[in-house]
Parts: sequence; structure tokens; C-alpha cells
Amino acid sequence: MRALLSVHRSCGDVEPVVGLALRLRELGAEVRVCAPPDFAGATADRS
Repeated sequence: MRALLSVHRSCGDVEPVVGLALRLRELGAEVRVCAPPDFAGATADRS
């Protein structure tokens, strides 16, 4: 399965999506998160 998760507002919106992405990855999915550049560190640190 492949998933693209998109979020665009605040850290409170990005953090839950990152958690979901990590869980999906654990289940074998190929996941990409689309978020504003300000949150690049929040998503990259958990890969």
C-alpha cells in the first residue's frame, strides 16, 4: 500500500499525521508526508 498524507497548518496538525505515517510504515506501507517547509525537521527526524 502507498499513502500520501497532506497537512498544512500548525504543529498540532502535523504531529498526529507524522504519528499516523509512522504506524502505517510499521504495517508495511510506503508513506510520504506533504507538509510546509517549516515542519521538515519534524517529519525527517522520525524516519
